Amino acid sequence: MNSDQIVDAIQRTPKDPSHIGNPLLENLFDFLSPQEFFKILIDQTPRTRAEILEIERDIRPHFLDEMIDKFLVPNRRLYQVYELIHSSINASYKLRNPIENPIKSNLRQDFKTLFKDNYQSTFSKSSLLVGISGIGKTTSINVACALFKKAIRHTTTVETFIQIPIIKIECPKDGSLKDLCRYFFIEVDNILGTCYEQEYCIPRDNASDRVIAMSKLVIAHRVGTLIVDEIQHLNQTKSGGSDTMLNFFLHLDNTLHIPILIVGTPEALELFSEKQRLRRRFTAGAGLKWDKLPHDVEWSMIIKHLFKYQYTDELANTNINWADIFYFHSQGIIDRAIKLFVSSQKWAFSINKKSITIEIINKVVAEMMWLDEPMFKNIRDRNLNISKASDMLLPDDVSDFKSNYRQVNIQNELDDFNIPKNFYFPLLESSILENPSLSDNEIAYSIIKKYRSNPANSSESTVKRKLTPNYIDGDLRKIKASNQEELHKELLEQGDIVNLSEFMN
Repeated sequence: MNSDQIVDAIQRTPKDPSHIGNPLLENLFDFLSPQEFFKILIDQTPRTRAEILEIERDIRPHFLDEMIDKFLVPNRRLYQVYELIHSSINASYKLRNPIENPIKSNLRQDFKTLFKDNYQSTFSKSSLLVGISGIGKTTSINVACALFKKAIRHTTTVETFIQIPIIKIECPKDGSLKDLCRYFFIEVDNILGTCYEQEYCIPRDNASDRVIAMSKLVIAHRVGTLIVDEIQHLNQTKSGGSDTMLNFFLHLDNTLHIPILIVGTPEALELFSEKQRLRRRFTAGAGLKWDKLPHDVEWSMIIKHLFKYQYTDELANTNINWADIFYFHSQGIIDRAIKLFVSSQKWAFSINKKSITIEIINKVVAEMMWLDEPMFKNIRDRNLNISKASDMLLPDDVSDFKSNYRQVNIQNELDDFNIPKNFYFPLLESSILENPSLSDNEIAYSIIKKYRSNPANSSESTVKRKLTPNYIDGDLRKIKASNQEELHKELLEQGDIVNLSEFMN
């Protein structure tokens, strides 16, 4: 076992008195205040404009890609993730002091308990982070994880062992427990320099063998928390796969006191829609929901900070409201805004322009980001095909889009029958929510029926259809009411439009 990521445990007095006497906690960094946290982040930003201008112009574009990974703006969400991970590890290790609970004596008992379906535990610090694609979930987690030691070698306790505070893996696309375990072994090998994947992933083995091996390593290396990204992949698995994996996570949480942080897009919420127990357990630590950023002061601050990294010869026109332009094209998705900024600078370099312009940005959107542009146009117009944007909308947004669209249809129907707005407005939203299977016409009819059931409203003089207009000959509104062929013919005859075919020969 040889890895430069392993550090030796040291004796130190932590700030938190409850950590004293627990080697697992004594060797972690003390909890960082927001000021301390953001001060560390400042040192991890891309190269400054001043540094880049010292480099030859032809080479500068190569440094733009650094921005995609390194650009960070101190914000509440970044600190929220750090706080969540630190809290999970802290809660986990408080229950697993190796001095009070030596590994060898507890390994067998912990492992036996792991697969008891009837085992009950009040412990749960597992959490759920759901956010739309491109909002910065993975980046925030990577930033927070980088503040913790990868592995700590303990030699002065009752037993010698190597502690791994965090293991972060990606959910397999097929929802396979075997592959999940393999990803776990690979990550441990990357940290420790071991060969666990080679040892435990052998031909014709089964999921149970790998689960057993993974569970033993979780215990032996005192893993503090397990982070599973891209959990929405479970939504695409065959029947039963998602339940098996989620229940396995619950077993790790319940019996081994390993908090699980599950991360995914809004599609992941379908996994918990009808499973109260799973939803309750995976939000015991926290249930974070990240939507697209609103067009507010924070967004303006982000774009202002982004524009500090202009690597072009000259700065962009400061009289232009770049925050508005970037919000129009990205709709509050940070990842898209950064990629647009980087690509626009590359375009400026390629056509020998000294700075980015609105024309360049429009060109980049049209020719380099065209694949996603129809979806962003629909978001701007609030005209979404929900099934095609499931990773870009949180449930509240989805219901808002559906509800608003249906309300307009039903309202138009009710207006045709002259139903007073003060009568039907209070009924609209509840009627839609309570009757999701009814069509818009059926809901409108039910509201009309309620209105007419009141004797005071039932007279024919009260509820009337709109009058049929009686236009005079020559009135364009009368012509408009006819079919399209007649409309065109009559407009030509009256001289209201020109026959373009006469000028095409």
